Amino acid sequence: MQAREWRRLVEDINADIAGMVRAQQTLREVNDALVQRARNPIEEDFIHADMWDIDPHMPRITQVDGVSIQTRMLHRRGLSQKDIKGADLLYEIVGTKFALVQYKKPDRQGRVKRDKEQLDDLIASCPTPCPPFQSGFAYRCGSWYAVRPDSPKAASYVPACVAALVFGKSNSRTENQFIFGISFSDFQRAFGNCLTGARIGPEQLDRETIELTLIERDWVVFEALQFGSFRDRTA
Repeated sequence: MQAREWRRLVEDINADIAGMVRAQQTLREVNDALVQRARNPIEEDFIHADMWDIDPHMPRITQVDGVSIQTRMLHRRGLSQKDIKGADLLYEIVGTKFALVQYKKPDRQGRVKRDKEQLDDLIASCPTPCPPFQSGFAYRCGSWYAVRPDSPKAASYVPACVAALVFGKSNSRTENQFIFGISFSDFQRAFGNCLTGARIGPEQLDRETIELTLIERDWVVFEALQFGSFRDRTA
Protein backbone atom coordinates (compact mmCIF):
# COMPACT_ATOMS: atom_id res chain seq x y z
CA MET A 1 0.00 0.00 0.00
CA GLN A 2 1.33 3.40 -1.00
CA ALA A 3 1.61 6.23 1.54
CA ARG A 4 -1.15 8.18 -0.24
CA GLU A 5 -3.48 5.16 -0.12
CA TRP A 6 -2.72 4.66 3.55
CA ARG A 7 -3.51 8.29 4.38
CA ARG A 8 -6.78 8.05 2.42
CA LEU A 9 -7.71 4.86 4.29
CA VAL A 10 -7.04 6.47 7.66
CA GLU A 11 -9.05 9.56 6.63
CA ASP A 12 -12.00 7.38 5.60
CA ILE A 13 -11.90 5.43 8.85
CA ASN A 14 -11.75 8.59 10.94
CA ALA A 15 -14.66 10.04 8.92
CA ASP A 16 -16.64 6.85 9.54
CA ILE A 17 -16.02 7.04 13.29
CA ALA A 18 -16.87 10.74 13.40
CA GLY A 19 -20.05 9.98 11.46
CA MET A 20 -21.16 7.42 14.03
CA VAL A 21 -20.62 9.95 16.83
CA ARG A 22 -22.65 12.55 14.93
CA ALA A 23 -25.35 9.93 14.31
CA GLN A 24 -25.59 9.24 18.05
CA GLN A 25 -25.86 12.96 18.77
CA THR A 26 -28.56 13.41 16.12
CA LEU A 27 -30.58 10.47 17.39
CA ARG A 28 -30.33 11.77 20.94
CA GLU A 29 -31.61 15.18 19.83
CA VAL A 30 -34.50 13.53 17.95
CA ASN A 31 -35.40 11.46 21.01
CA ASP A 32 -35.24 14.54 23.24
CA ALA A 33 -37.64 16.38 20.90
CA LEU A 34 -40.02 13.41 20.87
CA VAL A 35 -40.01 13.23 24.66
CA GLN A 36 -40.87 16.94 24.83
CA ARG A 37 -43.74 16.39 22.41
CA ALA A 38 -45.10 13.54 24.49
CA ARG A 39 -44.97 15.71 27.61
CA ASN A 40 -46.88 18.52 25.90
CA PRO A 41 -49.75 16.98 23.89
CA ILE A 42 -51.88 19.18 21.64
CA GLU A 43 -55.41 18.84 20.28
CA GLU A 44 -54.20 16.94 17.23
CA ASP A 45 -52.85 14.18 19.50
CA PHE A 46 -56.23 13.76 21.19
CA ILE A 47 -57.98 13.63 17.81
CA HIS A 48 -55.71 10.81 16.64
CA ALA A 49 -56.26 8.94 19.90
CA ASP A 50 -60.05 9.26 19.90
CA MET A 51 -60.76 8.95 16.17
CA TRP A 52 -58.32 6.23 15.14
CA ASP A 53 -57.17 4.84 18.49
CA ILE A 54 -53.60 5.79 17.56
CA ASP A 55 -51.10 7.25 19.98
CA PRO A 56 -48.85 9.41 17.74
CA HIS A 57 -46.05 9.14 20.28
CA MET A 58 -45.85 5.36 20.07
CA PRO A 59 -43.59 3.77 17.43
CA ARG A 60 -44.87 1.41 14.76
CA ILE A 61 -42.94 -1.82 14.24
CA THR A 62 -42.75 -3.57 10.86
CA GLN A 63 -40.82 -6.63 9.76
CA VAL A 64 -38.69 -6.42 6.62
CA ASP A 65 -36.74 -9.54 5.65
CA GLY A 66 -36.84 -10.67 9.27
CA VAL A 67 -35.56 -7.32 10.59
CA SER A 68 -37.65 -5.21 13.00
CA ILE A 69 -37.88 -1.63 11.75
CA GLN A 70 -39.33 0.99 14.06
CA THR A 71 -40.92 4.13 12.62
CA ARG A 72 -41.90 7.28 14.50
CA MET A 73 -43.55 10.47 13.24
CA LEU A 74 -41.42 13.62 13.20
CA HIS A 75 -43.79 15.68 11.06
CA ARG A 76 -44.79 19.06 12.46
CA ARG A 77 -47.87 19.23 14.66
CA GLY A 78 -49.99 22.37 14.39
CA LEU A 79 -49.33 25.48 12.32
CA SER A 80 -46.84 26.91 14.80
CA GLN A 81 -44.75 23.74 14.94
CA LYS A 82 -41.96 22.47 12.68
CA ASP A 83 -40.62 19.09 11.63
CA ILE A 84 -37.91 17.53 13.79
CA LYS A 85 -34.61 17.71 11.88
CA GLY A 86 -36.55 18.56 8.70
CA ALA A 87 -37.97 15.03 8.55
CA ASP A 88 -41.45 13.51 8.55
CA LEU A 89 -40.54 9.99 9.68
CA LEU A 90 -37.75 8.34 11.62
CA TYR A 91 -36.81 4.82 10.51
CA GLU A 92 -34.80 2.98 13.13
CA ILE A 93 -33.27 -0.41 13.74
CA VAL A 94 -33.00 0.12 17.46
CA GLY A 95 -29.43 0.13 18.71
CA THR A 96 -27.99 -0.13 15.20
CA LYS A 97 -28.96 2.63 12.76
CA PHE A 98 -31.58 5.13 11.64
CA ALA A 99 -32.75 7.15 8.65
CA LEU A 100 -34.64 10.43 8.50
CA VAL A 101 -37.15 10.75 5.64
CA GLN A 102 -38.88 13.82 4.27
CA TYR A 103 -41.92 13.22 2.05
CA LYS A 104 -43.19 15.43 -0.74
CA LYS A 105 -46.25 15.03 -2.96
CA PRO A 106 -46.21 16.63 -6.43
CA ASP A 107 -48.87 19.28 -7.08
CA ARG A 108 -51.54 19.02 -9.78
CA GLN A 109 -49.04 20.15 -12.39
CA GLY A 110 -46.71 17.31 -11.40
CA ARG A 111 -44.16 19.61 -9.80
CA VAL A 112 -42.37 19.09 -6.50
CA LYS A 113 -41.94 22.28 -4.50
CA ARG A 114 -38.76 22.80 -2.52
CA ASP A 115 -38.91 23.87 1.11
CA LYS A 116 -35.31 25.09 1.33
CA GLU A 117 -35.17 25.51 5.10
CA GLN A 118 -36.65 22.07 5.67
CA LEU A 119 -34.34 20.39 3.15
CA ASP A 120 -31.29 22.20 4.54
CA ASP A 121 -32.18 20.97 8.05
CA LEU A 122 -32.53 17.43 6.74
CA ILE A 123 -29.14 17.52 4.99
CA ALA A 124 -27.44 19.02 8.04
CA SER A 125 -28.83 16.15 10.16
CA CYS A 126 -27.06 13.48 8.08
CA PRO A 127 -23.83 12.24 9.72
CA THR A 128 -21.99 11.79 6.39
CA PRO A 129 -19.70 14.56 5.07
CA CYS A 130 -22.10 15.63 2.34
CA PRO A 131 -22.95 17.75 0.38
CA PRO A 132 -21.72 17.45 -2.23
CA PHE A 133 -23.03 13.91 -2.66
CA GLN A 134 -20.36 11.21 -2.64
CA SER A 135 -21.48 7.79 -3.87
CA GLY A 136 -19.13 6.03 -1.46
CA PHE A 137 -21.17 7.34 1.47
CA ALA A 138 -24.57 6.22 0.14
CA TYR A 139 -24.40 3.02 2.21
CA ARG A 140 -24.43 5.08 5.41
CA CYS A 141 -26.70 7.93 4.32
CA GLY A 142 -28.97 9.04 7.16
CA SER A 143 -31.18 11.60 5.40
CA TRP A 144 -33.54 10.72 2.54
CA TYR A 145 -36.01 12.64 0.37
CA ALA A 146 -39.08 10.80 -0.91
CA VAL A 147 -41.31 11.98 -3.73
CA ARG A 148 -44.67 10.25 -3.27
CA PRO A 149 -47.33 10.68 -6.00
CA ASP A 150 -50.85 9.34 -5.41
CA SER A 151 -49.68 5.78 -6.07
CA PRO A 152 -47.19 4.49 -3.45
CA LYS A 153 -45.76 2.19 -6.14
CA ALA A 154 -44.50 5.27 -7.97
CA ALA A 155 -42.59 6.61 -4.97
CA SER A 156 -38.95 7.55 -5.46
CA TYR A 157 -36.42 7.80 -2.61
CA VAL A 158 -33.13 9.70 -3.06
CA PRO A 159 -30.49 10.92 -0.57
CA ALA A 160 -31.37 14.41 0.66
CA CYS A 161 -28.23 16.01 -0.76
CA VAL A 162 -29.05 14.45 -4.16
CA ALA A 163 -32.49 16.05 -3.99
CA ALA A 164 -30.78 19.40 -3.37
CA LEU A 165 -28.68 18.85 -6.51
CA VAL A 166 -31.85 18.12 -8.50
CA PHE A 167 -33.43 21.37 -7.33
CA GLY A 168 -30.29 23.42 -7.89
CA LYS A 169 -31.41 27.05 -7.64
CA SER A 170 -34.98 26.27 -8.67
CA ASN A 171 -37.88 26.38 -6.22
CA SER A 172 -39.57 23.42 -7.91
CA ARG A 173 -38.86 20.51 -10.25
CA THR A 174 -41.06 18.06 -12.14
CA GLU A 175 -41.64 14.73 -10.42
CA ASN A 176 -40.04 12.98 -13.42
CA GLN A 177 -36.69 14.49 -12.42
CA PHE A 178 -36.73 12.28 -9.31
CA ILE A 179 -37.69 8.96 -10.94
CA PHE A 180 -34.08 7.70 -10.84
CA GLY A 181 -34.47 7.04 -7.10
CA ILE A 182 -35.29 3.72 -5.49
CA SER A 183 -38.81 2.47 -4.73
CA PHE A 184 -40.47 2.32 -1.32
CA SER A 185 -39.97 -1.45 -1.04
CA ASP A 186 -36.34 -1.21 -2.17
CA PHE A 187 -35.69 1.55 0.36
CA GLN A 188 -37.14 -0.57 3.16
CA ARG A 189 -35.11 -3.60 2.09
CA ALA A 190 -31.92 -1.55 1.73
CA PHE A 191 -32.44 -0.12 5.21
CA GLY A 192 -33.42 -3.46 6.74
CA ASN A 193 -30.39 -5.19 5.21
CA CYS A 194 -28.03 -2.42 6.37
CA LEU A 195 -27.25 -1.24 2.83
CA THR A 196 -28.01 2.34 3.92
CA GLY A 197 -28.78 4.32 7.05
CA ALA A 198 -26.80 6.20 9.67
CA ARG A 199 -24.95 3.72 11.88
CA ILE A 200 -24.68 4.59 15.56
CA GLY A 201 -21.97 2.01 16.26
CA PRO A 202 -19.38 -0.18 14.52
CA GLU A 203 -19.99 -3.73 13.43
CA GLN A 204 -19.39 -6.25 16.19
CA LEU A 205 -16.74 -8.81 15.25
CA ASP A 206 -15.84 -12.11 16.85
CA ARG A 207 -12.34 -11.13 17.88
CA GLU A 208 -11.07 -14.66 18.31
CA THR A 209 -12.05 -15.75 14.81
CA ILE A 210 -12.73 -13.00 12.31
CA GLU A 211 -10.12 -10.48 13.49
CA LEU A 212 -7.37 -13.06 13.76
CA THR A 213 -8.23 -14.37 10.32
CA LEU A 214 -8.02 -10.90 8.83
CA ILE A 215 -4.69 -10.22 10.52
CA GLU A 216 -3.31 -13.52 9.21
CA ARG A 217 -4.30 -12.40 5.72
CA ASP A 218 -2.25 -9.23 6.25
CA TRP A 219 -5.37 -7.06 6.46
CA VAL A 220 -5.42 -3.93 8.61
CA VAL A 221 -7.86 -4.11 11.54
CA PHE A 222 -8.88 -0.95 13.38
CA GLU A 223 -10.56 -1.00 16.76
CA ALA A 224 -12.55 2.00 17.97
CA LEU A 225 -13.45 2.27 21.65
CA GLN A 226 -16.16 4.59 22.96
CA PHE A 227 -16.41 5.69 26.56
CA GLY A 228 -19.79 7.11 27.47
CA SER A 229 -22.81 7.39 25.20
CA PHE A 230 -25.16 9.88 23.60
CA ARG A 231 -27.89 7.24 23.50
CA ASP A 232 -29.13 6.95 27.09
CA ARG A 233 -30.38 10.45 27.92
CA THR A 234 -34.04 9.69 27.21
CA ALA A 235 -34.03 6.15 28.56
